[in-house]
Amino acid sequence: MSGGRDTANMVIKCHFCKRESSLDIAEGPFPYTAENSGSMATILIVDCRGVDLKEFEPRSGWKVTGIESNKVFDEVDLAEMEWYDYDDEATVPVSIKDIEYEFAVSKKKDIKKNKNKNKDAANKV
Repeated sequence: MSGGRDTANMVIKCHFCKRESSLDIAEGPFPYTAENSGSMATILIVDCRGVDLKEFEPRSGWKVTGIESNKVFDEVDLAEMEWYDYDDEATVPVSIKDIEYEFAVSKKKDIKKNKNKNKDAANKV
């Protein structure tokens, strides 16, 4: 990447003004657990420079763990913003539906505070 930054998860260069914009995963992904169900929770912190996020498209590659049996469903596809399956170990249907999302702007100093909190939490475990 030009401009002094070594790497980013995505770099876009404008064909008109030649300006580079970047998106870099700063922290995460964080699990969305049963305790979060029905509420918003942070799953990813992204450092955006010259990029505004507008839409979340989860697509495939998600890992889901059954609440009752801990059965792992790999490569779950959320492209339709919902998913249905059957947990044969717990003999119950499982699903993810009514997916909602929002993007929240955070100052760089807030991200550093969150990193420190996560390190403290990891050290306490």
